[in-house]
Amino acid sequence: MIKGHTEALHLVTGPGAPKRTDHAFGIAGTDLGVAMQDADGRLILVFGDTMACDSSSDNWRSNTIVRTGDLDYSDGLEITEALTRRGWSDRGRAIEFIPSLKDPGYEHTTIPTAAITVNGIHYVDYMSVRSWGAPGEWETNYAATVSSPDGVTWTLERDSIRTNKRSSSLTRVQNLPRYRDGGEQLQMSSFIEHDGFIYRFSTPSGRDGAAVLGRVPVADFPDEKSFTFFDGEGWFSPGDRKPGTDGDPEWYSLKEAVAVLDRPVSELSVAWNEHLGRFIALYTTSNGMVLRTAENLTGPWGTERMVVDTGTVGDLYGGFILPGDTGRDLYFVATTWSNYNVLLMRTDLDELLGLGGGERTYRGDRIARTDPRPAAGPGYDPSDDDGLEVVGVVDYRDQ
Repeated sequence: MIKGHTEALHLVTGPGAPKRTDHAFGIAGTDLGVAMQDADGRLILVFGDTMACDSSSDNWRSNTIVRTGDLDYSDGLEITEALTRRGWSDRGRAIEFIPSLKDPGYEHTTIPTAAITVNGIHYVDYMSVRSWGAPGEWETNYAATVSSPDGVTWTLERDSIRTNKRSSSLTRVQNLPRYRDGGEQLQMSSFIEHDGFIYRFSTPSGRDGAAVLGRVPVADFPDEKSFTFFDGEGWFSPGDRKPGTDGDPEWYSLKEAVAVLDRPVSELSVAWNEHLGRFIALYTTSNGMVLRTAENLTGPWGTERMVVDTGTVGDLYGGFILPGDTGRDLYFVATTWSNYNVLLMRTDLDELLGLGGGERTYRGDRIARTDPRPAAGPGYDPSDDDGLEVVGVVDYRDQ
């Protein structure tokens, strides 16, 4: 229980979740919750490595996917369906929808990093993890996008594959495209649609890289050959000849994409917020989970504001903004290593950004664990300190 601009509302997965996803879907432990809204207006959450509390052969799934029709997050978030062997169902073991070999050193797992619905088709971007290293470090074979018209049958978009510098030839996907110089920068993603383009923020594998920005016309998504990248002034296509170099030709490389968000950027989520009239970026650094705003996706992005620092919650990661609500309250999901389950979180953007939004009125059905008054005291530095106060602990077994 934390007091201030940000609150942890309740568990979305595991034994403490309203739906008891451990019983309903065999989701006792999982992380991430990459979010998108489907063509029918439902919320879809895509999870990473998922475990059940049993010894069955399909206990470990590299990824699972769930959905709900309730996009009013103020009174909580309850998962109603998961993708099972029978399709979408309100009960049954959630299945892995992006296969993996589960063979360390070759292909250990396949982890979703981004999701978006375009013209009624669902797309999930993922990384093929070759091996895990020290905390915050891992190597990928490639990144790619899968698509589905219904969220049930998923197909690899081969033109979307971005092969990493050091990749195994023994993955579930055979005959990977040749590595392109700079392809290691495009292993983890965040999508947003804007002005006729799908924009993709990309980082290397691990938690220590910077984010570069690419875009592609909606009609060409997710064909990697159609992406152009931002070099600080304009957009270029890798492999094209640079202007003015006819006599001594030079060619554009992915390595000329500039960092629009400086390192370290981990598990990035980008969205438009109507209340602020700005784009917002939520991601994790070594000091905690931060938020930045910008008038344009190319930046410049404002100073990092600390949402939750490691002194308040030492193991929080994976903040993914939930679609459908772009007001003063920012709703997102995040995970802690210690319980390895996904939480519903809420941040008052006016309080976080010091905008002086005025007195709040709270609806009777609005979930609140703590007194909503600000906790930050004198001398609070929002770029370094979250200004939050830990006021208690909720044990799901007591509820």
